[in-house]
Amino acid sequence: MTARSFRPDAVAAARSVILELWQVLGAFRDAVVLVGGWVPELLHPHARPPHTGSLDVDVLLNPGPLGQKRYAERLRLLEARGYERTEQPFKYRRKVVIGTGRSVVVDVDFLIPKRTAKRGRGVLKSFRAIGADRVELALADSAPVIVDGTMPGGALNRVEVTVTGVAGFLVMKAFALHGRLKE
Repeated sequence: MTARSFRPDAVAAARSVILELWQVLGAFRDAVVLVGGWVPELLHPHARPPHTGSLDVDVLLNPGPLGQKRYAERLRLLEARGYERTEQPFKYRRKVVIGTGRSVVVDVDFLIPKRTAKRGRGVLKSFRAIGADRVELALADSAPVIVDGTMPGGALNRVEVTVTGVAGFLVMKAFALHGRLKE
């Protein structure tokens, strides 16, 4: 899929999911970092030409500060808001009804440092975030960004999203592309 094939309403649906995720997971602001395709848009919202956004949301978890009981409660809150687990234990899916009445499906991938995943220290026993290479920089090189927009239910909201910096984004992208080349 190319940026030209991104429908603006589908991109807006994914952005609304970011707002909702950080509304629900806000208590873990220091342990939840946005990575992936939304980073350029959120770090440089006035870039020319404008960034296209993304159709999914990638969330990097720092399992150190996460308490299992409190985190399990937040996952239940996500499920109560319409997030569904998929066949892949690291992925949730959210259907968002857009202005035309059409439903758009937004995938949310949860990642953790690969060495943490190898040690079996997932966030929860029933929920396994996928291990990702070289994400320590993405965790260390992150900063809060204010994001405004419309939530999936239509309400306006403003949240503080912790976003990885350019260096963390580039390192993660390089390792993701390297992994795709091996496949």
